Amino acid sequence: MAKPARAFAAAVATIAALVPPAAAAPPTTPVTLAAPSATAAAPNFTIYNAPNSQDSEDVVTASAVPIANKDVVEFVLTTASQVTWRKELVLCAMACDSTPTGTSYWNDPDQGANFALDGDYTQDSKHTTKVMPISRTHVTGLVGVTLYVKKAKAFGNMWVMYPVKVPADHLGYRITLTWSKD
Repeated sequence: MAKPARAFAAAVATIAALVPPAAAAPPTTPVTLAAPSATAAAPNFTIYNAPNSQDSEDVVTASAVPIANKDVVEFVLTTASQVTWRKELVLCAMACDSTPTGTSYWNDPDQGANFALDGDYTQDSKHTTKVMPISRTHVTGLVGVTLYVKKAKAFGNMWVMYPVKVPADHLGYRITLTWSKD
């Protein structure tokens, strides 16, 4: 054997002597995975309900139905026939409406509409907003999406009543907020 080959063989033998022998592998047994639980926790849609503020003058309830597109969450606002003062839903990718009063930023480019993703209102005989879809990209993005539920108060000024951060587990649902008492 040539000198380099012998040196290599000696190095391999030295390394092999330093490595402990491998333990015997445990016998393998098949693993049975349980079926997904039928009682898995459903997303919490009550975060949109009111009263959840100090004045507790409003009654707002949320209901949700699954939709085909699991990469979108949709919002709709409806009001009872006796609720005629202006109500708004504004969906923002940042704090586009962080002050309690102000204009409707979702349709006012000078007031931060660059952060508003969508918005609509009910008022007088208009008791249902359009369907407002928000994508997974926005909901799971760095700043997420905040839903601002607003209402007109004295002198018609709009007030943020219920800001709610939209959770990612609401993707794949249409959430209808029903404002039944004002």
